[in-house]
Amino acid sequence: MVAEGTAAGLADVLRDAFGWSEAIAVAPGPRGATARIWKVTRGRDRYALKEGRGKPPSPEAIAGEVAFVEQAASAGVRVPRPHADQAGRWVVPGPDDSWLRLYDWVDVHPVDLTAASTPRAVGELFARLHRGSAPMPAEPDGSAPDPWYERPPAIAELAAATVADAPWSDRLSRRVAGLPAVLQVVAPSDPRRLVRCHRDLHPGNVLEDASGALVVIDQDDLGPAEPARELARALFDWWSDP
Repeated sequence: MVAEGTAAGLADVLRDAFGWSEAIAVAPGPRGATARIWKVTRGRDRYALKEGRGKPPSPEAIAGEVAFVEQAASAGVRVPRPHADQAGRWVVPGPDDSWLRLYDWVDVHPVDLTAASTPRAVGELFARLHRGSAPMPAEPDGSAPDPWYERPPAIAELAAATVADAPWSDRLSRRVAGLPAVLQVVAPSDPRRLVRCHRDLHPGNVLEDASGALVVIDQDDLGPAEPARELARALFDWWSDP
């Protein structure tokens, strides 16, 4: 149970940062892997307030996210827009050493993976995101592309993971034997093909609004990737065999 004082404290921060004088309601929303989401109501406007701990996103990462959102929106993709405060800050200091970011609120629900229309809709979504995406040869901070997205784990690491008490453990153990042949053909992406990509388009980050439109959320892993590989990963994430 979230203490009322916490919600009230967040409302006070929002009033000061965004210059709001109206009554504000702050209610607990979903909890993500790295942050808590709050639903903020201000008159008829609704927002998603992301409350994070630890190191906040860098200015370079935020600039990349804003560019991604603008490009996606211009291509007809629905992405909750971030909001800067009245001082132009995309990240606002929150209570108890937290940091806050404000976005549009969108009512969403999971996509029906069994619907006949879903594969086409997902394919069109990726085409819109990738078409016209800017070249991105490095991470947002200028460092080399993170090898995590392309370097396959060692077989020993995968074998060790199968002993974990996880719902995917049995499926992974059945596939470990065939992985060496797959890993032999894995090669780094062509740097000339790297563009700005979301890099985390699993079903938990692509949801559906009331009209049936797909909504892309959570740009925390934004960075350079090859579109064909991002699509291939999505095909596995969305429709790998049970």
